[in-house]
Amino acid sequence: MCALLIYPPDRAKKLPCQRGFVRILLSMAEEFDIVERFRGSIAAFGLEGKTLRVAVSGGADSVALLELCSAAEGDFVLRALHVIHGIRPECEAEAEFVRSLCDEIAVPLDVVSVDVPSHAEIVGIGLEEAGRKLRYRIFADFVERGEAVATAHTADDVVETLLFNLTRGTGPRGLAGIPKERDGIIRPLLDFHRREIERWLRSIGREWREDESNIDLRFSRNRVRWMLLPELRRVFGDSVIDRLRREAEVFSMCSKFLETSAEKLWDTAILAKLDSATIFESSAVLETAWGFGEILRKCAIEFEKPLKDFDFETVNRLHQSCRTARRGRRFPVSGGLHIEADGELVIIFTEIDIPREIPVKLPFVCELPKGMGRIGIAETGDGIAIPFDGAPLSLRPACAGDRIDTERKLRRFLARKQVPRILRDAVPVLFSGDRPIYSPLIGAICPEPAIFELRVRYDGPLENILNRKGTPCANTKSKS
Repeated sequence: MCALLIYPPDRAKKLPCQRGFVRILLSMAEEFDIVERFRGSIAAFGLEGKTLRVAVSGGADSVALLELCSAAEGDFVLRALHVIHGIRPECEAEAEFVRSLCDEIAVPLDVVSVDVPSHAEIVGIGLEEAGRKLRYRIFADFVERGEAVATAHTADDVVETLLFNLTRGTGPRGLAGIPKERDGIIRPLLDFHRREIERWLRSIGREWREDESNIDLRFSRNRVRWMLLPELRRVFGDSVIDRLRREAEVFSMCSKFLETSAEKLWDTAILAKLDSATIFESSAVLETAWGFGEILRKCAIEFEKPLKDFDFETVNRLHQSCRTARRGRRFPVSGGLHIEADGELVIIFTEIDIPREIPVKLPFVCELPKGMGRIGIAETGDGIAIPFDGAPLSLRPACAGDRIDTERKLRRFLARKQVPRILRDAVPVLFSGDRPIYSPLIGAICPEPAIFELRVRYDGPLENILNRKGTPCANTKSKS
């Protein structure tokens, strides 16, 4: 690197000594180095022709990010965003500071107000978590418009997050730190330290606002920042931050590998997916506690059921319970999510709604409820042959008093056919009068000859369970 540094003669006369002049030269070189490093950092995100929205709180990190984005002169449209959380009386003053900053450097600003205390009370979470969720919800709105949103997380934030999650108890996902880019949100300062950023801001004469909540030691994260990190620096030296940040990158790569493995496990183990239940091959899902936990986590996301207090001890306990449970045993997970262990199957589900009775008029085609598939019933055509005595037809789940004949109860018959308990409650059965004659799960219920014959064709996710259970008759397609 070669740079020409020119110092004003009138100020050069005031230099106390050669050592002071050297310090100034070093400071100017550092300023030049930070801007050049940032140009390389921001260029890696490929923002050409895009709008870059910088989230500015008024703190040192976000002020530096906005200044650096402006100095980088990249091929993007620069705009700023400030979120008023409504937590502290100083919110309006902070917003006014950000407005003045953006006016000074000629960057358009959008200010969005949210009521974090009310949201925290309604949802039942802490102020910090509620503020983060609302803030990222706002970011997502701008991303949906095609913009990129930049936040001012630094290397120190990565290390603080790693240590904070480690002390609370977490796995590789929690130790992975903060991603440089995810869901349209970029973090160009992750390779920069907070100390050098603040030093750079002082060198250019730029002020910032200090958030008093950031020094409140009642918050665990602040105790990590102001008590734990200084002690680590004292014992292991300043380089400990870089070493811990590299460890976070290692855990990030491990986490990505595990996520890929979890996706492969899902594809291997899944047998059927309904609207409120997903059915898996138990031997694959229960092979390891880790894989079992990842399957639970993915189901919770797909069913939009939050997992609270979902730690390794909880996963391990549920894993052991499912491995040793008798057939049909159910276990609550969290947030309305449940597990049914059914021998060769593991079923993860939410609520169980009993479908209403559906009258059947031939020819009949119907989409079964809860994403169970499609059924067609006619007197001729494709499908399997079902004996039929001519009574009125209907589709409904099996009830406690239903019988196949005087000696056999329908629900006990389904249980002996190893139909999982949740499916006995939810999957409709075709009745001729009061007599059950067909189930999408097991095919013809009573194969004895009758006066008439129906053709039933079923297409849907339950076919995989039928094949797994060794009853291919139920989904055999034949022609008359």
